[in-house]
Amino acid sequence: MSIIFGRHHCRDRLTAAARAVLSPEKAATFTPYDLRHSRATEWAESGNLVGVAFLLGHKHISTTNRYTRPNEAAARRVLGVKDSAVLQWTLSGRIAA
Repeated sequence: MSIIFGRHHCRDRLTAAARAVLSPEKAATFTPYDLRHSRATEWAESGNLVGVAFLLGHKHISTTNRYTRPNEAAARRVLGVKDSAVLQWTLSGRIAA
């Protein structure tokens, strides 16, 4: 069982809370797993995927990788880059491939 949403007893409460604060369009597609994915992405940015896998109840890192979402802000932190143009130039070889 995972520590985060290991049981589904809070699903209805989370969905109701999301509907109360989100736009109707976003609320229509919201699931509690959206929160799980967001948190997994934040934790993964720490670089400790083994710890993230444990928290999510995953036996394999490959499962944890599916929960993470790469983003430009994380790439900037890794490279120590503040300017988006510099980041794009740095990654241009990867983008062109």
